[in-house]
Amino acid sequence: MDEMIGMLPGSAEEFVKKFGGCGDFRPFAYYDKHLDCIRVQTMDCSFKEDRKNKMITVLSANHYETGNFAGFTLKGVRYMFEKLGLPVTGVHKLADLLDRLVRVFPDAAFRQIQANFRPILEEQNLTVELT
Repeated sequence: MDEMIGMLPGSAEEFVKKFGGCGDFRPFAYYDKHLDCIRVQTMDCSFKEDRKNKMITVLSANHYETGNFAGFTLKGVRYMFEKLGLPVTGVHKLADLLDRLVRVFPDAAFRQIQANFRPILEEQNLTVELT
């Protein structure tokens, strides 16, 4: 695997080092600083994106009848963190972040994200690092 990692370009190499190569899938989250969004993927599958509002996109698995939520994207992270009074740096626990977002933005889209994803975020203790 180390030989393969050396052949990958910078960002892909960093991704493989952080999240692993082949093997068992683990839910993950990361901050995309160029698009100012947090991306969370909880299932290893192909998915379609369904925009819920200006800040939330839900990922829905293409090949599942039920339980098809595969992840989500939070857009406008700097704005959200400013509204929450949080620093836009450091490591943040996603389950706690969702709870705070629902209090500040109590619309249906944020409540749906909290209801569908909070249990797995808590179980996996998923965090995201903002730099």
